[in-house]
Amino acid sequence: MRGGAQSVWTLGVNWCLNNHVTRMFDYLHIDVDRFNPAGPGNPTPFGPAPCTPPLGVQVGQTVEVYARRSQYSF
Repeated sequence: MRGGAQSVWTLGVNWCLNNHVTRMFDYLHIDVDRFNPAGPGNPTPFGPAPCTPPLGVQVGQTVEVYARRSQYSF
């Protein structure tokens, strides 16, 4: 990832009901650490204020994803 660090933790569970049906559950925890990319050459990379936060402000985020899937074979 340009200009920062990203870490992803994943947990998956599979449940096979029988030979034809499987249920799957996935959990992802995504953490992005990044500072505002504004600098002397480009003071407003996201456009004029308030679109561009002040220099040095953390613009990363934390995201949690839950996914449920089913698989059927016939």
